[in-house]
Amino acid sequence: MEFSFETQGASTYLVYHLSADDVIDSVSLGMLSNNKIRGLAPVLFTRMDEHRYLKYNISAKIPAGKFFTGEVTKKRLLGVFGGVADAIAEAGEYMLDASKLILDREYIFTDVTTYETLMICLPIGNNADAPAPDIPAFFKEILFGSQYAPEEDNKYVAELISLLNGAAAFSLADFGAAVKRLQNETERAPASAEPRYVPAPQYIPPPPVVSESPPTPAVSPAPARADSQPVYAPPPVTPQPVTPRPAAPPPAPPARRQEREWAPRAEEKSISLLQLLLHYSKENKELYNAQKAKKAIKAEGGAPRRAKPENPESKRAPRQIKNVPAAPNAGFAVPGVEAEPVRQGEAPEPRAREAAGRAYAEPIRTAAPRPQQAPVQAYQTAAGPEAVEPRRQVSFGETVVLNAAAVGSTEDLDGGSLDAPHLIRSRNNEKINLTAPVFRIGKERSFVDYFIGDNTAVSRSHAEFTARGGEYFVADMNSTNHTYLNGEMIPSGVEMKLEHGSKIRLANEEFEFRLY
Repeated sequence: MEFSFETQGASTYLVYHLSADDVIDSVSLGMLSNNKIRGLAPVLFTRMDEHRYLKYNISAKIPAGKFFTGEVTKKRLLGVFGGVADAIAEAGEYMLDASKLILDREYIFTDVTTYETLMICLPIGNNADAPAPDIPAFFKEILFGSQYAPEEDNKYVAELISLLNGAAAFSLADFGAAVKRLQNETERAPASAEPRYVPAPQYIPPPPVVSESPPTPAVSPAPARADSQPVYAPPPVTPQPVTPRPAAPPPAPPARRQEREWAPRAEEKSISLLQLLLHYSKENKELYNAQKAKKAIKAEGGAPRRAKPENPESKRAPRQIKNVPAAPNAGFAVPGVEAEPVRQGEAPEPRAREAAGRAYAEPIRTAAPRPQQAPVQAYQTAAGPEAVEPRRQVSFGETVVLNAAAVGSTEDLDGGSLDAPHLIRSRNNEKINLTAPVFRIGKERSFVDYFIGDNTAVSRSHAEFTARGGEYFVADMNSTNHTYLNGEMIPSGVEMKLEHGSKIRLANEEFEFRLY
């Protein structure tokens, strides 16, 4: 079979070149062209001169052979198996022969996110005598040739193998039902396995107790007895009409008192200091002095003394304080004076005291203290005690040395050697070590080895880098915006060899490949 890939805009097609001996089955081609059959890739028949082509749209999907590379998870395997079983059953509903389906992992295409699977149907009439494909052998080949995730429970693999080998005749319906059941168990398992978050109990304060008066019990009237006396009831009082009184006139405002200077009345014999200050006069002053003298006499028990008249000339001027030289502290250096050293416990000499007094009378000018240098410690070396070891300078540069003992072997944080083949992302100068034999780049986090989440132009599984025999290759995985090598777009599914310094562009994301 001669298949090739063709890119038209954002779409990728798998192209089959019809030979001169191939006869088109018009019924099958009409079914594929006029119907959207679940699990089968839509086909487009084209002719160019004498060449005829069948084109299948497989955009944004990768071959199942690439999909099963590396560790295979339960969800991934069951997704492909369920898609293949549904496609074969759906083809029978549209009267398409199962022999027209290509049961090959390289020509079954899967979406890495939704696990939607598409098969290729060749509407050719000259292969009607071809034997029916061995469907159980196809499934068993994938089951025995895959590497499963070690953290999962792989009992489902044994169940599928026993189902394929147990029955004498293979039933596609029973196999599809078993796959659906395992898929439902997979979807329900995380919800039951994951611990549910139970919030911590919060303290709810009790409602406030409101004291209420007890309800008054209803008193039912006592039944009347025969021997009881009649109860006296006062006669009703007829209300008398009340004659309204005339409204009293509003009170007149009080007359404004004339402001006058306060003077003590004749019966007043005392005056306070506050009253004297508020209403100061000569009479009030004399009265206050006399009152003060009487209080002093009463306190001393003698005759009253006459208050001395105030004489402004008797006020003395404030006393001036002369500068008295203080004795300097022992051991304190006075600027500008050569003081003799004073021993501890001895008083300074008279000349030093006189000089210190003159110095204290004058303004003192102090100078800023000079910074003291730390003493330099000499290092004892083999050359002798006078030789000083020079200070060593350490330069770390841009590389962080994780192990100072092994200076010659610097390793990257992810365990790979710094001189291993890697990619340099031009946007942020990030280094990406190609640590896997098949290294995938895209925006589907659960499938790729390097996740790009900040660029929507990159496909979910955009490209993969393969190491084989000491050489590295890049291949486009049917991406929407294609892959470019040194400025030229490369065809989908074709491995292109990389050299040191090759420029690679995934959509609009640029990288550089380096061997060291």
